[in-house]
Amino acid sequence: MTDPARFALEPRCAAFFEHWKSLRHGTLVPTVEDFLDRPSFTHAPLVFMVEVEGDMLIPKLHGTGIVARWNRDDTARKMHADRDRGYLKELLDNYRAVMAHPCGCYLRNEYATTMGGTTQVRVIYLPLTSKPGRAPRVVGYSCEMEPRFDEDPMTERHGTMEAVWLDIGGGLPNFPPHLPGNQP
Repeated sequence: MTDPARFALEPRCAAFFEHWKSLRHGTLVPTVEDFLDRPSFTHAPLVFMVEVEGDMLIPKLHGTGIVARWNRDDTARKMHADRDRGYLKELLDNYRAVMAHPCGCYLRNEYATTMGGTTQVRVIYLPLTSKPGRAPRVVGYSCEMEPRFDEDPMTERHGTMEAVWLDIGGGLPNFPPHLPGNQP
């Protein structure tokens, strides 16, 4: 686990975190409805929302910037179905911890592009509460650290290089976040 004291949030991720906190209205975690009813138009293109259903990660929302980044819209499709089960388990464990604890997670991911390059992406995951009978959700914001040509979409995830839990007011899990896809 990366030391939270030295893992400063990237400014755009920090601004998204502040927007999320503004939706709490005296509760620890905002609702899905509060998030959707009070969008941050600055962040909307790079926002995503997912549900964890058993061993599946199902995107419920992808901003236009994320769709352009991947050159596809995966909304409502099972994500990472073609990845190995170990990768998916680690990814789902991180999402489940964010929802169950609750807490946030801040990551540095590295992705491959169609032209053989790599790009660094900062991602923040935050929990949302759902109505009874609905699966809990995680909302996230994902920003690339360097400009990339639109003609060079991302192809596959190389892995999470760093990750740290974020205290949203309820403490932190007593275990470090997984680094999916970053095998020693």
